[in-house]
Amino acid sequence: MRKVILILTIFVFSSVSVFAVSPTDAQNKLFGGAAKYQSHIEYTYPVKKRIEGLDFLGEVWNNDHSKEAVKSPYTRVRRGFGGIADLYSLTTKFKEQDGKIYYTIYLDKRNEPFLEKKLKKRDAEVKKIVNKYKKKSKYKRTKAIYTWITRNVKYDNSLTRRSSYNAIIDKRATCAGYAHLMCLMCEEAGIPARYVDGTAGGGGHAWVIVKVKGKWYYCDPTWDAGKKKWKYFLRGSKDFKKHKVQSGTKGHKIAKKKYK
Repeated sequence: MRKVILILTIFVFSSVSVFAVSPTDAQNKLFGGAAKYQSHIEYTYPVKKRIEGLDFLGEVWNNDHSKEAVKSPYTRVRRGFGGIADLYSLTTKFKEQDGKIYYTIYLDKRNEPFLEKKLKKRDAEVKKIVNKYKKKSKYKRTKAIYTWITRNVKYDNSLTRRSSYNAIIDKRATCAGYAHLMCLMCEEAGIPARYVDGTAGGGGHAWVIVKVKGKWYYCDPTWDAGKKKWKYFLRGSKDFKKHKVQSGTKGHKIAKKKYK
């Protein structure tokens, strides 16, 4: 995406405006509001072309595992329930004025009862599994987590289970659920991990990058699920050409070759 300075105005309940000049800055402010389950969030910013508005939206929602965003309380909610779409309904609007295009996004809270209880249940299950592996090396911890996910989680053909909660409790999830769960389990085990969004196999897809021995590698637990021999575990950029990244790897240099 072309680098542009975006003057972003965010409204969360009150009429006080907050300004941000980057996706990460907007991300942390917006996710802070979402983590408090505020009923309405709205923001507007100017763009030169409509596609820039959509690119910015994708970067804000999908690249939430940056160093700054990991600290956000919303990250915990997002990984638990598969993304902002599970918490909020989202509508967008473009408006042309004075030769500029203004892009506005409206978020309205969905009713999700017992959210905190579900998150606690999920977190307890993650710790119970990961604690078995904590004395292993980072590579062995990563492999053990990948083994657990690919053996225990089945793909959700209804496409309704998109969260780490669905993956670990229901044992069924879409690619987003697989990826969110792997990020969650890796970070519980002390292994840096990031959620990656893009395309593969002719459609939208999600996978993960993990850091082992100072290098970042791709992992796709969805495509390795149920397989005896893995094809997508700790792969480098030269071994992962079926996947096209849209967001999630910025600032993280991927190893060229698979882990050995």
